Amino acid sequence: MTKRDRQKLHAKKRLLERYGIAGDNLFFGECLRQINDGEAKLLERQSNRVWLYKVVVDDLVVYAIFDAKRQTIVTFLTEEMALNLKNIPEKNY
Repeated sequence: MTKRDRQKLHAKKRLLERYGIAGDNLFFGECLRQINDGEAKLLERQSNRVWLYKVVVDDLVVYAIFDAKRQTIVTFLTEEMALNLKNIPEKNY
């Protein structure tokens, strides 16, 4: 199993745990499409490769940590968790 595979598995587990959604390939594909097409809102670059996005899929708002190097979603955060990141002003939401 590659690191990319492990990241996707982790993200699926967190999506179910934090949002109660069993994310399928369509859901992940839509999130990635929005991130790559600039439709998702970039909230913070945590490093050169790890970025936090606010993504809206079918009226559901999710907060995704995206690995730009591997082009994968690493995990999903709750809104509260995203707000608690030190460099994010609340007005960006």
